[in-house]
Amino acid sequence: AALFLLLFLPGPGWAWSILQEGLHLQTFPGDLQHAGITVLRIDPARFSLQLLSASETGSGSLTLRDWARRHGLTAAINASMYQQDRVTSTGYMRNFGHLNNPSVNPRFGAFLLFNPKDDNDPLVRIVDRYHVPEWRELLPRYHSVVQNYRMIGAERTNAWLVSSQLFSMAGIGLDKAGNLLFIHSRFPRSVHELNKLLLNLPLNIQVAMYVEGGPTAGLYLNEERLAPSGLSGLASAWQNMDTLYRIPNVLGIIERK
Repeated sequence: AALFLLLFLPGPGWAWSILQEGLHLQTFPGDLQHAGITVLRIDPARFSLQLLSASETGSGSLTLRDWARRHGLTAAINASMYQQDRVTSTGYMRNFGHLNNPSVNPRFGAFLLFNPKDDNDPLVRIVDRYHVPEWRELLPRYHSVVQNYRMIGAERTNAWLVSSQLFSMAGIGLDKAGNLLFIHSRFPRSVHELNKLLLNLPLNIQVAMYVEGGPTAGLYLNEERLAPSGLSGLASAWQNMDTLYRIPNVLGIIERK
């Protein structure tokens, strides 16, 4: 049976493209308010999350496309904003024994945790430090941690103040079923407005964090890593959102064997 199917959701034109099992793509169409929001939905039981940093690999900064192709990623997105040295993340970042930034940023409220040390822990978590008092105890339970601003906090709260600043952006979320969401808003909008849209779209999104904004924000899908049957209708559902900018820290997915 072909792996490329359409799952129709409430609302005109809202359909998930199944690229392969555990990997679904959607660009939400409609009026201008809803235009330009692309979501890659990832089952963490079928795809492992990877953190790649120029400080750890020694490769220097690369585009999302180059990160994906060099390291065999199925998809890649920004991991975080970065400091003026163009290497160090603006928030705490650790990958196994490698520390990109050892300092917890007091302004950032979200931690993405993955690669658990205990098999009984969830494969991926986004912890809202303002609603989870034990967040300091949770960080050492995972080999990989990335800290960023909150977008959607615990209990589906819009964690971003109203602002007139408009820009494209990338974010990472989790839905009610525990699926990982790579999110890209091509159309310039405020983060507060994007959060409202995400909460009202048929995503069942529970929590999300901001990873980058402006021209350096991107989302790349490596078609070379997809099953051939998942490519037949991809052109109608996907517009490449790779950034031409070189970035030092990325998050990617690799199919579990």
